[in-house]
Amino acid sequence: MRPIKLLLIDVDDVLLVRTKQKYDYPHFKQGKLFCYVRPGAKEFIEACSLKYDIGIYTSMLYSNVKSILNQAFGENFILYYIDFICAREYTRLDPDYRHDPKIKSYDTVKFIDNILGSPIFNEKRKYNVENTLLIDDSYRKVRFNDISSVIIFKAHHRFSFEREDDESVLEYPTCHSFDDILEMLDNM
Repeated sequence: MRPIKLLLIDVDDVLLVRTKQKYDYPHFKQGKLFCYVRPGAKEFIEACSLKYDIGIYTSMLYSNVKSILNQAFGENFILYYIDFICAREYTRLDPDYRHDPKIKSYDTVKFIDNILGSPIFNEKRKYNVENTLLIDDSYRKVRFNDISSVIIFKAHHRFSFEREDDESVLEYPTCHSFDDILEMLDNM
């Protein structure tokens, strides 16, 4: 049994979807982007916060993610449910840029070690690789982390406008709903 203490959760394509084109009825607009909150996302975070510390780990700028979470889930959501936000400044530029034509110069990757080694997020050193789990939709962004520390989220119920992802997930554990993630966490 693996005791999880910290969940690091991505925002884009996990909790919500942002798109330049308007479809149906967006939940809100952020700059030029239309935002659609995934059904059950708020309840998922609320349920997880009862058992785990919650960190948001995103490639978005801090000011954007804070604004988006407030608009998506309410002004006090971060205060009550989120322990910390790790934004773009805690990601790294993808080292495979120039070797892989799909990777753009601004693309980033996420290393759990950036959080575990941070005096801001792990000052008391209560998180480690054994008790931390990263939930992200992008294999490409998390591929440098140990397989036991990542869950790839590929929503089964997708918005009608979402493109199919051709990204290989390889052997990373994959969940297709928030309930799947909760079940996997209960079995760890």
